[in-house]
Amino acid sequence: MFTPLSRRQKLLPLLLVISAIAAPRDAAAQSSIARGQRWQQIINSNTTHPWTTKLCVQYTSPSNKTYTGAGFWDTRVFQPAPTPDTDNFKIRAAFNEIGTWTWQLHSAAAGCVSTAGFSPASGTISVSGDATGLPLYATGPVRVNTSPRFLRYSGAGVLSPFHWIGDTTWSGAHRTYLNPGWNNYVTDRKNKSYTVIQISVPLAASGQPFDVVNRKPFGAYDANDVLQPCTGVLPRAACFPNKLFWDYWDNHVNAVNANGMLAAVIGLYKRTDESINWPTIADSEGYARWIAARLAGNYTALAPGFDELPKRNQTFTGADCGNVVPNQENQACRAREVGNAIREAILLNTAPATPQEAPLTALVTHHIGGGCSDGLDGAPP
Repeated sequence: MFTPLSRRQKLLPLLLVISAIAAPRDAAAQSSIARGQRWQQIINSNTTHPWTTKLCVQYTSPSNKTYTGAGFWDTRVFQPAPTPDTDNFKIRAAFNEIGTWTWQLHSAAAGCVSTAGFSPASGTISVSGDATGLPLYATGPVRVNTSPRFLRYSGAGVLSPFHWIGDTTWSGAHRTYLNPGWNNYVTDRKNKSYTVIQISVPLAASGQPFDVVNRKPFGAYDANDVLQPCTGVLPRAACFPNKLFWDYWDNHVNAVNANGMLAAVIGLYKRTDESINWPTIADSEGYARWIAARLAGNYTALAPGFDELPKRNQTFTGADCGNVVPNQENQACRAREVGNAIREAILLNTAPATPQEAPLTALVTHHIGGGCSDGLDGAPP
């Protein structure tokens, strides 16, 4: 079953509706979180939007450093006529400085949606010290060392290498029950001194993948506001993410971090259905930015591709990467464009720096085809 949500099921309780009407639209939100923990804020818009909409946010640390990031479309809120339907977005982050942080939605950068009507539009976060004792939270994030021969915990104050000892479960984050299965699994790997769990975005050889209770990642709203599964090329802008599926997926990612391990997430520009043609570059960018924004409060390494080997003589430029035949998309160009979209979502400092600083967010890498040629670039298979 797809577990559709109808208009009737999605109506807000009367008390919440009254509260929303009474609250000023530009009210600031106040919250608290411990160092390194995933923080989030729900933000309501006064209308509906494409799910690939780029919501931009700026954070300011207690030491007055500024960082930019992106929010993500979360769910549609259906209202009885004539009240217009609205969309909820979320912003997520994790913080490395103790004290009071501030955040502010903005529309200053290219491609950012106008924040008129979004509420709350600003707020403060009181960040306290780490209470877990796990190196990932206490001394993270994991970064490439200055001499790029190894990874290290960048907040340790002394040289503290991060040893990559990983286990792979490509579909485990959506095909395993969170309790007790997934939590038992990650606890077992933690107890065996693993430091990384490697998963993929949801994929299937044919048709949409589905989670352990048969929910699919994308759907389209029908005339009764029920989310029905999509077919054809996915991801694409006309098919919305299924909130229940994706909340389930990223709670599995969060459980990896809660056990002190990094989550390596592979394939942010992949086709959800591997048997179908490639999405447009714009849809791949929107999908990757959306996933990266979902994971902006987690410790991750994010890879645009999954076994795609860029072939020789590909270019990095051109409208839609040159409009290559759909099944032979320009992988080098797609990787570059999607990598830039990922960078828009994770928190980076706005002042020029080499490399750019970030408080607690992702590494970005690329997962090519195991280092093996597929023979299509002129080299032996």
